[in-house]
Amino acid sequence: MEITSAVSEAYQYVTDKLSLNDRLRLATLLLNDVTKVEVAIVDKSDFWTSQDQKDVGAFALSYAADIFPDDEGLI
Repeated sequence: MEITSAVSEAYQYVTDKLSLNDRLRLATLLLNDVTKVEVAIVDKSDFWTSQDQKDVGAFALSYAADIFPDDEGLI
């Protein structure tokens, strides 16, 4: 039996015996339980190190110097 099928059968078995209010209470309990699970939403490897920030800053300044040369008189 597939997991999906087993879940569907368990759901059907339980909810057939419940009123609408009780099904809503069950849904609330399930959702509250799921939100308590600690899941790493932010992958810390995505954070920029100080060196990463310096590198991108240096690149941005270099790029700006290339596209806005001093002789354009923008300052």
